[in-house]
Amino acid sequence: MAGYMRRVKFATHLTAAVLTLCLAVLLQRMSSAADAAGTVSVQGTYVNSEYGFSTQVPLGLHAFRLGPPAPNHGIGINLKGESGSYVWINGEYDALMLGDLAALADSEASSFCREYGLKIIGTRSTHMAGLDAIETELQSQKAEPGAVNYLRFTVTLAPRNGETGIVLLAGLRQKSRDASADRVLSAIIASVRLGGRTK
Repeated sequence: MAGYMRRVKFATHLTAAVLTLCLAVLLQRMSSAADAAGTVSVQGTYVNSEYGFSTQVPLGLHAFRLGPPAPNHGIGINLKGESGSYVWINGEYDALMLGDLAALADSEASSFCREYGLKIIGTRSTHMAGLDAIETELQSQKAEPGAVNYLRFTVTLAPRNGETGIVLLAGLRQKSRDASADRVLSAIIASVRLGGRTK
């Protein structure tokens, strides 16, 4: 009887171990599938109803955005080639309540300088979506292979009556300079329109 009980106990432990292993494999596969399906492809017109703007993805390019339940702030485009170029446009509330375009541009530039070790090489006044905007260029003082060595962004503030304004930021980061990526960013900025906010 004792031998039988040992075999039953062993079988119970073995079954529990196999079930645990199967559950771990299943969870890993579900996680991998969620990562693979975590983005939504965007072509043509991109409309962001949460932050009230739209833009055009240049013909022949595919942008992506995070899929639900992640918030839909904007889109990004990974450009092919050795430059490691990434173009994006993003909308968000003026959470710091800076309410001032110059302060927003300074805040964004400081954040990028810290994140990538860049220095500001120039700023200029411009427009985006018919609003005053500021373009800022940042560059590495010592180009490092594989690192972000150049970044350019344009930021504007879309005011809303009695509510927190919406910050629109379009940018480009590169490991090495590539003029074709500048043209993609310029096309996206030129096509930004306000409107369509549902909330």
